[in-house]
Amino acid sequence: MKFSTILLLFLCTPFLPLIYSKTTEPDVVRLGTTYLRENGQNYRCETYLYYGKSQKARIEFWVKDTINNLVFVEDSIWIYFDSNGDTLKKIIYKKGKIIKEIKHKKQP
Repeated sequence: MKFSTILLLFLCTPFLPLIYSKTTEPDVVRLGTTYLRENGQNYRCETYLYYGKSQKARIEFWVKDTINNLVFVEDSIWIYFDSNGDTLKKIIYKKGKIIKEIKHKKQP
């Protein structure tokens, strides 16, 4: 069989679209965004899931910037999870600045 025939057969099968879709799908997708107002501040909470799973990947909190009222900046504790639901790390923000990062060790 000629190389061109083999190449044509490969390109006509669904392998190429499957390979492409697996390499381009996102690791995480946003599940939802919640807005709330507390103590005169506007907050936004975003939750992300691992793609194709129901496991949370991370939770983010944002606060509306007091200088530029159209922009939300990082605030509070952001929690990152692995695909098993264990906490990987926590990052503590205060109005867009990192205060502390806590990495969690995996239990054997």
